[in-house]
Amino acid sequence: MEPLTPHGVAAQNEGKCPATHRFAKSKQELIDETRDNLTLAQHWMKKYADMGRRDVEFQVGDLVILKLTL
Repeated sequence: MEPLTPHGVAAQNEGKCPATHRFAKSKQELIDETRDNLTLAQHWMKKYADMGRRDVEFQVGDLVILKLTL
């Protein structure tokens, strides 16, 4: 469950002005669509990043190079 944003609260309550409700609802739909698109983009980025990776298993005594700086 995600916390409510101001747009989410306004979209749930019709209030006195229907135009305000429609505006808040459209903004919440835009936020939801943006969140979905970001999730999809993350999926594709991970897929392409993983294509260049390989599993490497080391044994005790193997020589390795350590990078000690960021």
